[in-house]
Amino acid sequence: MELCAGDFHLSGGGSVYIPPATLHRGWGESVSNHVVGERLKPLPERVEVLFFSYHEDRFYRGDFALPHDRIARLFAEG
Repeated sequence: MELCAGDFHLSGGGSVYIPPATLHRGWGESVSNHVVGERLKPLPERVEVLFFSYHEDRFYRGDFALPHDRIARLFAEG
């Protein structure tokens, strides 16, 4: 699978793009890192992605709301 494009849409406006990456190492193993801008950013409200499935030879697009309260709680818990 290849992540072609994506954005995290932040609470309070703005977004942070997700860099393209080919996902081949397996779930849970990092294949792409992206560090830019301010050290701390607002929590994401939603994620928008475009990816390509090599297995299916097909593109997929999604725009998903994220569980903001749960994400905030997890960050607060460390």
